[in-house]
Amino acid sequence: MPQNQTISNLPEDTSVTIADYVAIVTPGLGQTRKAKLSSVLALATGGGAAPNYVGKYPSLAALQTDIPAGADGNYAIVAASPHDEEYIWDGDHGVWALTQNVPASTFALLGGNPTDNAALAAALTSASAVFSDGFTVNLPTNNTGIANGTVVNPGDPVAPFLKAAFSKASQPTVSVITNGNSQPYNQTGINLTVSISYTINTSGATLANITLERSRDNATWTTFLNTATATSNYADNGLNASIDNRPIYYRLTVTDSAGGTNNTTDVVNFAAYAAPGMTLSAGTTTRELGNISSVITGTITRNSPNIALSTYQVQYQINGTGSWINIGTAISASGSSQAINVSHNDATLINSTSIAYRVQVVDAQQTTTSGSATVSFVYKSVLGYDTGAAVALSTLLAMGNSALTNNKARTIAGVSATGTQYTYYGYDAAAGDVALVLQDGVDSILGAFTKLTDVSGVNSFGASVTMRVYRSNAPGAFTNSSLAFS
Repeated sequence: MPQNQTISNLPEDTSVTIADYVAIVTPGLGQTRKAKLSSVLALATGGGAAPNYVGKYPSLAALQTDIPAGADGNYAIVAASPHDEEYIWDGDHGVWALTQNVPASTFALLGGNPTDNAALAAALTSASAVFSDGFTVNLPTNNTGIANGTVVNPGDPVAPFLKAAFSKASQPTVSVITNGNSQPYNQTGINLTVSISYTINTSGATLANITLERSRDNATWTTFLNTATATSNYADNGLNASIDNRPIYYRLTVTDSAGGTNNTTDVVNFAAYAAPGMTLSAGTTTRELGNISSVITGTITRNSPNIALSTYQVQYQINGTGSWINIGTAISASGSSQAINVSHNDATLINSTSIAYRVQVVDAQQTTTSGSATVSFVYKSVLGYDTGAAVALSTLLAMGNSALTNNKARTIAGVSATGTQYTYYGYDAAAGDVALVLQDGVDSILGAFTKLTDVSGVNSFGASVTMRVYRSNAPGAFTNSSLAFS
């Protein structure tokens, strides 16, 4: 409480409460209201032992009946739940008042000099009251100016504790807010505005100093503003996050003329590096063996705007194993988005069963490999008709009603052969023999077909194939039938 402010103007509730003083002065008593200062002041100035206490009553009504009119400074305890309550005689209004409701004007009547706290502090300093018991200061919320952990011994004077509590300055309320608290990765040329606000809470005090500091590690601080002039904003321009991208911390400290001080911090964070994103396509993903010609397309998207793209390289891998091989040379990449367009048609891969593609992107931060597109190459299964008792591979592969599959199992609807045509069924020989043929989902007619000798050669794309061939025993055997091979 600042000097030259009267006790009568002391607010009922301050950041330093009477409960704190009494908890120190009378350990364990649990008395928490300003009325108790009458007894404390009497003790401190040699006035005797608590002359204003009039007793404990079972109810307020009992107190009012026993003492309908008290004297200024009289107080009593009234039994209540969960805790007893303390009442003081309010001479201004002629009532027994619960102490938490006593106006400041009544407090001025409790003793001491009501107009000069400096005189009160001096009186307390010279007072001879001492503590009868020893204790250690330990308050849940300690605003007394006496640190928790302070050991008090029997016989120690009371006065320094009360004086410290009365004269303790209140902390200012401080706030610091920085615009642009979230910055991109590796941002340079950062211009920030630090907004400063504060409230001086010590009555009668004024601003003494404002300090604004900056740190990159929240440990080592550099002061760049130190002034006694009221300031609301500070421009911090031209900062460079550089490649470490550590946060930027700001610490504001405000001190008032009574010695009250407080500080707070704000932080500007930088996004983590984000690797480029990629999409990739190689066209049709399931094709006939040997159909290896592909155009690989896609898009590279830069996800860290301050990290420039450099190059990209399309790579491939055959049959799901082995090394990744570059297609041509690296291609320059730039901007926030880069289109991918690379052709691939390597005749040495003609008999591959699969080719996988990916993209390797180099930017100013690192090399990233991502994206995936895989093309699988399979046999062509056929069902068709011919008048010959045997057919060449080229004739077989040219038959209609085909499907791309390495399986022998297929169901074909609408099978119709003219009177002179045999029905042929051919597929990848590696799938093994047909074990069952159902006609129209009911009749088992495997015996209506003859397995011929496998035929081998190259298909229309130049890939090597070996086909297993079944031929109907009779020409014109089926009319609009459904055949299921398995």
